[in-house]
Amino acid sequence: MKRILLICLAALFCTPASALADNGTVISITPSGGQFLGTYSVSVTVPDSVGYYGGFGYAWQVAPTEACDPYNYAGSLVWVGEVMNADAPGTFTGSDTFVPNGASFKICLGISRAQSGRQLVAEQVYNAPAPATPAPTPTATSPTAPAAPVSDPGKAAATCTYWTTQESKRGKVMKSAKAAYSKAKKAYRKKRTPARRRAMNRARTKFNIAATKLRTAERKGLAACN
Repeated sequence: MKRILLICLAALFCTPASALADNGTVISITPSGGQFLGTYSVSVTVPDSVGYYGGFGYAWQVAPTEACDPYNYAGSLVWVGEVMNADAPGTFTGSDTFVPNGASFKICLGISRAQSGRQLVAEQVYNAPAPATPAPTPTATSPTAPAAPVSDPGKAAATCTYWTTQESKRGKVMKSAKAAYSKAKKAYRKKRTPARRRAMNRARTKFNIAATKLRTAERKGLAACN
């Protein structure tokens, strides 16, 4: 009887942490002018094999019927979150605007972890609203003089400064993060301790988030200037 009880207790308390899963939610997708505002939340609940929790959320858009692949998001990112606490479970919530690829689309939400890789945690389809019923044609009246043509001023020059300022800023951050990751990786290879592995994972997460944010800034800049 004692032996059976011990086995049951072991099964209860020795369940691997991997049985728990990281998670996330697409909180809202709201039209905002000619763009959309997306709000997202992601949570890291389990550490990797060396006790590292840090990770970051990211969202991308695909066609409504397309599958969400957490490793295939190039050119379609709509949001990138900040890196979370490295030493404890954590949640990050954030928002960003984006230009949709079509009237209807699907938003995919993923979490990127250094050693644990990437995983899909949520998805949500946005369907375009039905077109409004056209108003009845007004009764013809006496003709009026045509309005004077208005020259198209084009997009303001300030609209396209996003490209130069954001791309430059993100590029510098990415280079710095890449150098820090390279340094941490060399240190770990020289002496493979758990502490140095955690430091390498932390540096790799920061580099991944910096590179992802750079791609997002570039995409936003191109959308604003074209």
